[in-house]
Amino acid sequence: MTRAAPALWEIALVLGSLTALGPLATDLYLPALPAMEEALATDSAGVQLTLIAYFAGFGLAQLVWGPMADRLGRRPVLLAGAAVFVVASIGCALAPGVASLITLRLVQAAGAAALMVVPRAVVTDLYDDAEAAKLMGVIMVITAASPLLAPLSGSGLLAMMAWRGIFWVLAGLGIAAFVITLLLLPESTRELRKPTAGAVLRRSREMLGDGAFLRPALTGGFGFAAFAILIVAAPFVFTETYGLSPTQFALAFAAIAFGFVVAAGGGGALTDKQGATRTVTLGLNLYVAAALGALVLALLGPPPLWLAIASLFALTAGLGLVVPISTVLALAPQGGEGGLASSVLGALQMVVGGAAAALLGLVAAPGSLAWMAGGLLVAAVSARLIFRGSRDHAGITEANPEVSDP
Repeated sequence: MTRAAPALWEIALVLGSLTALGPLATDLYLPALPAMEEALATDSAGVQLTLIAYFAGFGLAQLVWGPMADRLGRRPVLLAGAAVFVVASIGCALAPGVASLITLRLVQAAGAAALMVVPRAVVTDLYDDAEAAKLMGVIMVITAASPLLAPLSGSGLLAMMAWRGIFWVLAGLGIAAFVITLLLLPESTRELRKPTAGAVLRRSREMLGDGAFLRPALTGGFGFAAFAILIVAAPFVFTETYGLSPTQFALAFAAIAFGFVVAAGGGGALTDKQGATRTVTLGLNLYVAAALGALVLALLGPPPLWLAIASLFALTAGLGLVVPISTVLALAPQGGEGGLASSVLGALQMVVGGAAAALLGLVAAPGSLAWMAGGLLVAAVSARLIFRGSRDHAGITEANPEVSDP
């Protein structure tokens, strides 16, 4: 450890709770998408735009919050992001139509972005590489509880209230995030930086030109693309192809997401044993194989529900090894610029993921398992090819990792 820090479990619980709010704002209302389509007098494309707008706002806002966190400190930025999230969530609950909801989702995502980008920087503020990798894995496990529990919780809420009530619940969770930050999270920045806008842009370009940063960042980006595709397409695939109710879909989605939890929980031990690059490579191989299997099954005819779920469970298990560890590989060498690096990383991942989801929405037949699996395979193969160039770049390669130059 490079400095005195809170207990690992304590900081993991706090940071995991904050980072979970961003995915929760999407996962909680997935079961409501078909109902929203009818209530807002729109089609599936219109409802999907509320998701795509969220991805866009989530990615672009990280470019702002990261440098602000380096300049002002971690806590003030987290508090500001939580406040924006609360106000926008209330606006979503009151939105009169799909156009205003899309706009407010963009703002809601901007607030949630602070709660994603800053905790990643806090991890590298407080811990050296080996502990950072373990902590990032624990945070990802906590964050992954969102797709496990949120759709099921959302279907339960739908049984008690209209879809707008879900956004009131999200506003309450945003208030809780504000209070948690205010009371439990210490300021972790070693030294405040005050770079000019020109310096931030110049350094961002340097990071994007550095293979040691760009390759693992893009690898994680194409991993996130799988989540984006699943979030946008899965509600319609499982309700239209398999005829599942909102509660049944929530259970199916939770089973799929559990693969990520299992793999992310064991990722730290695998990294200690065989190094980060080998662990990410293992996850990528599983990611590709599972996506290919899902596509073959879909082309042969809709497989039994259990088999479709099993193939996607294997896919998210691969992502559980890829996403947390590739994040640490990208951020570990950045030192005191953790906020900026985290914002560039997050924006890049959201751009890739959002573009993948938007493209699939434009070309795919609604509710098509084959189209969804095809999109997942393209993302998986892209991630695997990109990471091939990272094998000779040392990031965290041994049980006691050291950061070295590419």
